[in-house]
Amino acid sequence: MRAVTDSPPVGRLIAAGARGRLVHRSAAFAMRELSGARRTDGYRLRGSELTVHVRHNTTDSSILDEIFLRRIYEPPRAVEERLRALERAPRIADLGANVGLFGAFALTRWPGATLLALEPHPQNAALLRRTVAVNHLADRWSVLEACAYHADGQLPFAVDHFSDSHVLAASAADDGGGEPASALVDALDVFPLLKDIDLVKIDIEGGEWALLGDPRMAELGAVAIALEYHPHLAPGPDARAEATRRLQGAGYTVEDVFRDPRGHGMLWAWRQARPRSPA
Repeated sequence: MRAVTDSPPVGRLIAAGARGRLVHRSAAFAMRELSGARRTDGYRLRGSELTVHVRHNTTDSSILDEIFLRRIYEPPRAVEERLRALERAPRIADLGANVGLFGAFALTRWPGATLLALEPHPQNAALLRRTVAVNHLADRWSVLEACAYHADGQLPFAVDHFSDSHVLAASAADDGGGEPASALVDALDVFPLLKDIDLVKIDIEGGEWALLGDPRMAELGAVAIALEYHPHLAPGPDARAEATRRLQGAGYTVEDVFRDPRGHGMLWAWRQARPRSPA
């Protein structure tokens, strides 16, 4: 039986069915996944009033799976306790917002929350804005089309990888190191934007190292950080160990969520003390 279910056609069928059950119009979702065609459709999430957009047969479907089926962003008890202690809806920053699937999770998980989303990929950002508009949430869900970085400017960016699009290493941008710079995108110094943020989600495909290496990480008032770390641009051979060390150095307690054999994974981190409320 394991050999049957692990075969690519059967595996695709199982995955399409499981992901389809996360949304209304489940059969239509599954059939579009199995067709192999790339098309964009909107679906209302089960257990939520929110609609999300998915580009079928891209990495969007696997992100839908991670967030709403595997629920990798469900916070540890310590994080939930600290968010509850705020006695108000949290202010959330979504760095690397892609098409808004984490945003939809967060606004369902924490009703009344406000969300600041940064996404540099032009097509991702356009679809994210479409999701904000269809849910009539522009007053609580703001979008900046830019890279989260530690300085203002522009960065070379590979834009042909959907959710895996990423900032290029300087060597690749300068000498054609195997990966063409498809575009220059705007970068924003994100630290001033995080001044009043309670929860920071970071999934920026290697761009996290510029943030984690900035001394201002220790000054963040954020109660918690959900970080996906990547070997791309990592300052050492063990991306998890580097991310853990840097978060702990900034004053956070760290907990593993998952590790992938290819070197990436996810951590939750939280401060032991309640941050001072903004003036």
